[in-house]
Amino acid sequence: LPSVDRTLPDYARLSPFYGPENSLSGRDGRGTTLNIDGVALNNTFGTSSAFAAAGAPVSLDAIREAQVTVAPYDLSQNNFIGGGINAVTKSGSNKFQADAYVYYSGSSLSGSRIEGTKLEKEKQSKLLAGVSLGGRIVENKLFYFVNYEYERRPEPVSRWTLSEDGVANTATMTSRVTKADMDTFANALAEYGYKAGSTDLSNGGSTSHKGLVRLDWNISPKHNLMARFNFSQNTQVCAPSASSTVGSRAASARISKDAYAFSNNCYNINDGAWSGILDLKSHVSPLFSNRFMLSVSDVYNKRSSNSSIFPHVDIWDGNGNAFMSAGYELFSWNTGNNVRTYSMKEQVKFTFMKNIVTLGVVAEHQRSQTNYMQAGTGYYKYATLQDFLDKDAPIAFGYTYGYGDGVPQSEFRTSSLGVYLQDQITFGTFVLNWGIRGDLIYFDGNAVSSDILLDKNTKFRNNLHIDNGTWPERNFLLSPRIGFNWDINDDGHFIARGGAGIFAGSIPTVLFASIPTYCGAIQNYAAVTDPNILQRLQGKFLTGQSEMKQFLSENGYNTEKPDMGVMPNTVCAVHHTFKLPQTVKTSLGFDYSFYTDFPLSMQAEVIYSKDLNSVWIK
Repeated sequence: LPSVDRTLPDYARLSPFYGPENSLSGRDGRGTTLNIDGVALNNTFGTSSAFAAAGAPVSLDAIREAQVTVAPYDLSQNNFIGGGINAVTKSGSNKFQADAYVYYSGSSLSGSRIEGTKLEKEKQSKLLAGVSLGGRIVENKLFYFVNYEYERRPEPVSRWTLSEDGVANTATMTSRVTKADMDTFANALAEYGYKAGSTDLSNGGSTSHKGLVRLDWNISPKHNLMARFNFSQNTQVCAPSASSTVGSRAASARISKDAYAFSNNCYNINDGAWSGILDLKSHVSPLFSNRFMLSVSDVYNKRSSNSSIFPHVDIWDGNGNAFMSAGYELFSWNTGNNVRTYSMKEQVKFTFMKNIVTLGVVAEHQRSQTNYMQAGTGYYKYATLQDFLDKDAPIAFGYTYGYGDGVPQSEFRTSSLGVYLQDQITFGTFVLNWGIRGDLIYFDGNAVSSDILLDKNTKFRNNLHIDNGTWPERNFLLSPRIGFNWDINDDGHFIARGGAGIFAGSIPTVLFASIPTYCGAIQNYAAVTDPNILQRLQGKFLTGQSEMKQFLSENGYNTEKPDMGVMPNTVCAVHHTFKLPQTVKTSLGFDYSFYTDFPLSMQAEVIYSKDLNSVWIK
């Protein structure tokens, strides 16, 4: 089938249950699970609904098969509310096979006229190239498969350019800022040892690298071991934040008809993921089999910059609007997140009479870390360029610092243990599957309680007491399920299927991991607009982070530890009785394959779901 983006979601759209932004069964796409060889590579942190590594953690050319599930009654499938996408990677064989591919699209391949009218085409292109190799290392014993893929989408960071006469032109996307203005600003910054970067903002876009290595070892006729490692790294160059600032905002963006920024004021978003798995399958006898899996995965989203560590500097035009910007982008230093997951699974199957009994144990430990530091390298805003040149006092100053020594980092951890038992019974052409699963989840992190919130007399609306230093009590979630599959005519052409059960899911870990940051437990954001304090920066331009922290300390800011007796500006907490989401699903479906010489089938299905536990954010 053709694919526009060559990603798994492109094919998941074939399912009638699939919706926008990876939604399944009408649920938030952040709760949709993507499993590659049994390892989850969805965006667990949850700042967006895209899967890991900008939505494509594995090359499509490395995928052998995939399925979309919304109501599976197999108890080994868990940790989703709406649904999941399961994919299996390719493996090698005794026959050597190699594939190489190149896909290109661009404005040069698109039309330029409609009914004789010439169109103004925007220059754009996309190049995707890859190679796959598979074969044997030892005949009938050891096989390999490798894949590498590269993708490049070049585009400018911004299409605005500098003017020669100081007059803006929106038709040609020419800013009022001139090269002479930027040179004057750059030379002044150079006095502090800072290289502002180029004024050429044409080199942007995104670049992606993906790789996968898989080995399959037939240890014996009864035992097979699979080892697989994959990685994906996507980097996108972005323009600086449009207008966020300390104090009042400008009417215009930092790169616009009224303003311009240096290339080092831009930033990179680095989306990536990697995972490794060992999967041992043992068929001890026709009546007994075992599967043991170990896996580790890491999904991250981090910002970076070509700038050296230096304050972000905004120059306004004297009339309260943006004019020029330089320095380390305001929101990018020490900003990012990553989720590391360790997992172990042991599953045994027994066959006797008409029954196939499955017993499984799943243990998982997950660690989520996040950093967000607005003005982490410092921030200055000057009313005019001349004020900056004359070292006059700024009209705003900002800095986010961690308490004590070191770089602040918020951390949240979960540990879970799941056990399931199910029985598949066959009555002729009717197969019944039933069982129960229990999951025990523990929560932990580095939240710190404020003294004023620990006081039981501190109450909020509706007499609610909140403590931002506690995590939820351990959760115990039961998930019984029962399902059936009936081959009505005993020829595979008319199938009835359905069932009912409880499904347990997870929530974006950003909701928990960000609590210590936003409630001021590990860091503080100082936004200074008081003219009396700003006047003390007259004749000074502090560039060192320790210098800025010392300046704030001298002017009344607590820089060593949070003031535990003062109500935080933001109270962010989770209730101690919080439970992870659960929903009950009931489904009934029919599949009919027509008796034709070519594949022709029809499907009808109804699914009803109702929440048992759902997330309430207030």
